[in-house]
Amino acid sequence: MTQTNAQEQDYVPPLGRHELTDQYDRAIALMTREKRWRSELIRRVPPTSDARIVDIGCGTGTLAIAIKQAFPDAEVIGIDPDPPALDLARGKAEAAGVAVQWEQAMGDRADAIVGSCDVIVSSLVFHQCAIETKQAIAHAMYRALTPGGLMLVADYGLQRNLLMRTLFRQVQLLDGFDMTEPNAKGCMPGIFEAAGFAGVTEAKVIQTREVRAGEESGSTNNWYAQRLEELSSTIMKRNYETAQLLEEKDQLIANYEHVIAKLKLKQGKKK
Repeated sequence: MTQTNAQEQDYVPPLGRHELTDQYDRAIALMTREKRWRSELIRRVPPTSDARIVDIGCGTGTLAIAIKQAFPDAEVIGIDPDPPALDLARGKAEAAGVAVQWEQAMGDRADAIVGSCDVIVSSLVFHQCAIETKQAIAHAMYRALTPGGLMLVADYGLQRNLLMRTLFRQVQLLDGFDMTEPNAKGCMPGIFEAAGFAGVTEAKVIQTREVRAGEESGSTNNWYAQRLEELSSTIMKRNYETAQLLEEKDQLIANYEHVIAKLKLKQGKKK
């Protein structure tokens, strides 16, 4: 395993805070119709027996493990900067009885870590990155892929209607508006093309909430979207207040430790 100074760089941990990492799998399963979009991505991986497949931003390893289970003869490598997420990934792979190579690094170092590969996958990563990081990761993907290689990305893209835009507010609450807003405006295809990829297409749009007939038009949709906006605002306020309390707690602990250290210093001088 290669370990870099990823922890010293800026990145957004799963669910936006390190203390929530162990809740990530459950949250994604509940909030994003995970089985549907993950199975759709895996279905598009070419059925080659000896491929080298890299999952950039593998997080807790769900996708990388599923790919290894679907293609047992392939070499699967998961790259992520977050140590706690990788610890969970290792445990899940061991429990599943599959061998996946885990590397702690930022996605923009993918080519330096793996050299070259046949397929690159990535899920729910780019919306968490600053625009410069999105671009850097896309360029690293292009450098790592062998000629004719395939890149498959599942992530939040252009938010096409008021309902989905409102639901996306919850994602932005966790991962930050500055990083997620470009995705909501549809930035990713252009970023991949600028990195050198040819034939960039949005293969499938999967709503992370199933919309029933009648919710997409008229007063029903307007009322529903407005109500979601109200609820999202309430959630944002409560999460902001929680974050403030956590910061105050950390500051109190730091102040306490500082005072204790000064008292010990004074006692030492008296002796």
